[in-house]
Amino acid sequence: MDEIATVLSGYAFAGNWLLVVCGWLVVNSQTNRRERRKEIRAAIDTIEDLVLEVEVAARKYYQLAGTDSDAKALALEIKSLTRRLAARMAALTNFKSEFHSEQQLISFRAAVTGGDFESASRQPLDLTHQRYLEISNEAVALVSFLDGKYAKL
Repeated sequence: MDEIATVLSGYAFAGNWLLVVCGWLVVNSQTNRRERRKEIRAAIDTIEDLVLEVEVAARKYYQLAGTDSDAKALALEIKSLTRRLAARMAALTNFKSEFHSEQQLISFRAAVTGGDFESASRQPLDLTHQRYLEISNEAVALVSFLDGKYAKL
């Protein structure tokens, strides 16, 4: 009888440790998932900031004539920002492949830099011009796509 009690107490001790290890694994997994979500949210926030910077720079750019030296500087800034945006979006895709949004980025970039972008003959656009709306719509589409994917995590 004492032998059975000894064996059972040994199993109970091992069972307690097994329960502790399983509990730790569950908590660790949940913590890692929460940290990953925080990292992804921070990456999306950075992308949203870059999209806004591009949108603001594009608004300023299209209010200037194509020959204006400030317009040329803004064109370089816009191209630089869109390259950074593409790199950030590629990094986000490395977190989760669901964030692959190449089509949305292409559409946004086309709205900003398409048509007569960097053309010396480009005339300043009135603030009510359709181009501003197109840029804004593509910016919203890009950000909404990323936010929608994040909400499903």
